Amino acid sequence: MRSSPSGHILLSPKLCTQIGLVVNVGLALFKLSAGLVGQSQAMLADSMHSFSDVAATGAVYLGLRAASRPPDQCHPYGHGGIDTLVAVGITLMLIATGLIMGLGSVRCLFGRQIAVPKSIALYAAVASIVIKEALYRYAIKVGRLHGSPSVIANAYDHRSDAYSSVAALAGISAARLGVPFLDPIASIAIAYLIVRMSIHLLKDYINEIVHAAPAREVIEEIREVVVSVDGVRDAQNIRVHKVGPSRFLDVDVLVDGDISVTRGHEIATDVREQVRRRLDKVSDVMVHVEPHRPVEEQDA
Repeated sequence: MRSSPSGHILLSPKLCTQIGLVVNVGLALFKLSAGLVGQSQAMLADSMHSFSDVAATGAVYLGLRAASRPPDQCHPYGHGGIDTLVAVGITLMLIATGLIMGLGSVRCLFGRQIAVPKSIALYAAVASIVIKEALYRYAIKVGRLHGSPSVIANAYDHRSDAYSSVAALAGISAARLGVPFLDPIASIAIAYLIVRMSIHLLKDYINEIVHAAPAREVIEEIREVVVSVDGVRDAQNIRVHKVGPSRFLDVDVLVDGDISVTRGHEIATDVREQVRRRLDKVSDVMVHVEPHRPVEEQDA
């Protein structure tokens, strides 16, 4: 069933992104200071991840502004595809961040012994985990509510930063307890999780860009709504064209061949209205009316 996004201002994608941008800037500066003062290589690396978050969140905000522009003559389906392109850019940035973290941690395993971090680095890691997990939960709720790929990708960017802070916390704690080699090992494991999660997201966004067919369950859900309309005998050739958070549908509806053109138009209008009312984030439906042929006529 279709659910309309809440109108609460805190659930606005743009406000969510603005809050994330401000928090990311403050957190990145705090972690950089904690890494320098606390003599923690792990926290310095974690702060670099946060600065990449600043760039990603800024890209999301610019992308949302561009994607919100109405359709025009050159872009009849609107500009929602910009949202998906931004999401692809963020996931690529996440993959690069994970690979850099992993390679840096491998080098650290065979590098020189580093100084024991001070307690401020430990506090910064804890603060980062709490703040970034809160940002993730906020952004993922807004992203899913509005069907925004870039906000969802940015939410996972927040969570990846929380993961890197977990690795930093483990490494800093281990170093302070006299087991420094656990720092890079934990970072390698977290880097693997970030890259794996990002590749999974990237596959979904690429499928959207190349207009891959949705899951069979989605097609069946659309078909059930269409055939429930009075006068529709069957539905065929259901196609879904996704542009950012919006979906555009094409469907062939089969009706009795002896009805009037006016009645066929009424059925097509009813199908369009029912699909837009009952299914989520459907912007428009192109309905093709075809005459229904009984099985015995098709076999003749």
